[in-house]
Amino acid sequence: MVDDKIILQPLIDDGIVDDIGEEMISIFQLTFDSVSEATVDEEAKRVALEVQKRITTEHHKGSQEYIFESTWEGLLDIVQLVPPRHIAQLLLVKTLIELDATPTWKDLPILGQVMRDRWTGAFFGPDPDNENEGACTPSGWVNLNSFLALLFASGVVRWQNFPVWELREGLEEELSPGEVADCGVAAASEWLIQAAPALLRLCLIDEDDLDEPIRRSNRAGSLFKGNPGLNLERWGFWKRRLGEVRGTVSEETALSVDKALESMKKTARVQLVRSSEAEPAVDPLAHQADIDEGVQQEHQHLHEHDDADGALQGHDQAEDAAEDVEHVDGAAQTTNKDGSGACGTLRALRAQGERQYERVRRLEFIVPVPHIADYLQLVKFRTQGVRYRFHVKARAVDMLVLGRVLERG
Repeated sequence: MVDDKIILQPLIDDGIVDDIGEEMISIFQLTFDSVSEATVDEEAKRVALEVQKRITTEHHKGSQEYIFESTWEGLLDIVQLVPPRHIAQLLLVKTLIELDATPTWKDLPILGQVMRDRWTGAFFGPDPDNENEGACTPSGWVNLNSFLALLFASGVVRWQNFPVWELREGLEEELSPGEVADCGVAAASEWLIQAAPALLRLCLIDEDDLDEPIRRSNRAGSLFKGNPGLNLERWGFWKRRLGEVRGTVSEETALSVDKALESMKKTARVQLVRSSEAEPAVDPLAHQADIDEGVQQEHQHLHEHDDADGALQGHDQAEDAAEDVEHVDGAAQTTNKDGSGACGTLRALRAQGERQYERVRRLEFIVPVPHIADYLQLVKFRTQGVRYRFHVKARAVDMLVLGRVLERG
């Protein structure tokens, strides 16, 4: 499927796009026919320039807002024809990243509004009576969610409501029969395949002071009894629920479930990430091979990347931080004998204070309960001359969030 040729002409033949939509189809069809992994970055830049040149008030009637709206409508029509992990999907996401870097298209104006309209107006599954012009086929709905999940993971958009809505619909409610259930589970799985690292960071932050409108929008489904929003308990529920529904969906959807579970497992590996509000976006596009295999891996391991995505660059504590992560990584690998593994470090809070002879860094770990004793012994063994204090910060499902304070004399 990922190598299939994408044909966009039916969108024009069916008369569902306007003149701007036809422009978008013309631009992307030619590129879809020739793009490859080796050329996708270059092609995304070229397409973004083409969109800026051809989609303007000089060439199309109407206000700039109308042009933006028509552009996004045309693009989302295209998105629904592009399957997950197809090179064309990567091209679409990278093109939006390029557009976002330009003054006129910065923050992708009104794309969020157009996307919300798709969510509220789309029929979840086939429309047997064809009464809804915006009806979305099951495959189109999965494709749309997969695209948005990848865009969300890139950091260009930060719309937390979309993953919550889709994960709630697909995993937190009783399954509907047949194709609709498959569609919901597959769409939810795409969020965990494409955007697990971004989602887990937000789950760990666990904002419990949400405004009432956000609490309502991000409420839990009927099967999940926890708090609204993104939190660690909800992450654990999704993981368990995927295992439960796997045997009730089609073989194709079961493969997506397997990829989602593997993605969640890999994402929970030891990592150190920047905690400041200005945290740079994690680039999930950097390892396209992982995406092609259906598994979105975390790409910010300090022992693999010197700059850790800039998390510690410019800090005089970089060497200490790398040393800490090596200790933790070793502990996690050693406790992985039964296959479950320690989930390890998920984020590092910036240094809270610094004196001439003492540096303090606060770290958090998620550790499976059966491994805690071994984990603490290993940390003690591997860090001679370093003092640690631990306290339990949160408890969820079969894991604990441990806060560790590192003290260096």
